[in-house]
Amino acid sequence: MKYIVNAIWKHELSIDEEQQRAYMRAITETLNSEEYVLETIWYRIDEQTHGSVAVYKSEEAYNAFLEINEMQRNFAAEDHKISMLEQYKGPAFAVQTDLD
Repeated sequence: MKYIVNAIWKHELSIDEEQQRAYMRAITETLNSEEYVLETIWYRIDEQTHGSVAVYKSEEAYNAFLEINEMQRNFAAEDHKISMLEQYKGPAFAVQTDLD
């Protein structure tokens, strides 16, 4: 069963979308997240806030990736001045693309 993680992130500076795409590309390649994560979406809420939606292959995949993900989040907080404001997570029970 897919596992979903939604979070809200605050940037110290205005969001640079090109820089954020490059950062997503780098962390995806470096952390080998494709083994655990099906999709990650970052979206703008305002000039200094973005939301994220991560779809993990399963809750087990989420838990297996958690330590690596926490290291990346700590790096983002220190190096990029991005901090998490809120997080919600749980197993998916209805997915449009998986309906019979």
